[in-house]
Formats: sequence, C-alpha cells, structure tokens
Amino acid sequence: MKFFPWIGALALVTVISMSGCKQELEIVDGLTHPDLVNGNSLVFGWFSGECEGESCIEIFKIQDNRIYEDTRDRYPQGGTWYKGSYQELAPEHFERAMKLLDLFPAQLLDELEPMIGTPDYADGGGVFIQYDFDGVKRNWSIDQIDQNIPEYILEFKAEVNRVIYSLQ
Repeated sequence: MKFFPWIGALALVTVISMSGCKQELEIVDGLTHPDLVNGNSLVFGWFSGECEGESCIEIFKIQDNRIYEDTRDRYPQGGTWYKGSYQELAPEHFERAMKLLDLFPAQLLDELEPMIGTPDYADGGGVFIQYDFDGVKRNWSIDQIDQNIPEYILEFKAEVNRVIYSLQ
C-alpha cells in the first residue's frame, strides 16, 4: 500500500500533461497555421479587366492567422507590390483559405517573371498571388487558362479559385 499515493500522483500528472497536449493540438489544428507568424502573409485573388460588377476583382490576404478582404479592389499588376485596404473577415473564412499555404508550390518561387502565361489577355482573367514569408517577397499574375501555365501551378490555381468562390 506504500505505492498507492505514487500511482495516484503519477496518474494525475499523466492526465494533466495529456490534456495540455490535446489543448495545444486543438489550437494548431483549429484556426492557426505555423507559417503565419512574424508578419508573414499570402495575398491571393482574381481579376478581370473586361468585366462589370463587384466580383470582377477579389483580393484577400491571410496574415497573423486571420483573413482579410481588400475593399479597394484595384487591378493588380504582377511585379508591382499590391497595397490593399483590408477588412477582417470571420474566422471560418480563414479556415477555408488556410489550405492555400499547404498547397503553395515552392517551385513558383523559382519563377523569374511576374507574369505567368498571358493573364487577362483574351479576357480570361487572371489569378494574383503575393508571397511575403521570412523576408522573401514576390508576386505573380497567373493566367486563368490552364494550357498557358506550367502544370505544377494548376492544382494551386484551382484551389485559389475555389477558395475565392467560397468567400463570396
């Protein structure tokens, strides 16, 4: 019976430490992403010059584990830093956009040209991506026509479009 208090204390320490781990995992798996620290951000959107209405240009920004929508909706230019005027959206919208960070093709960082394909040339519109992570700042305008862009971008571009549709 000498060991009974030790067993109870050990069980209590185990339960406390396991519940602490579970809480930490819930935070990470909930509405945060480990890459979105220290001001890192991903701006994404679509644009179309031959279009009318509010949905012709949609730009969003994910930063500090939040999502924002640009209220200015200015036509973005690949190679020119986009400075929006952002309004925070509800947390459930961030959850939808968070997957873009995991799908971001690292090979895109090797692209030397800010225009990929011929975005909006044939009135097909384009996707805009602005990457600002750990001091690496790049942006691109990407053609919406799949045949005009490298294959490694296709899945990411398709997901950007799905996320934007879901945010409207």
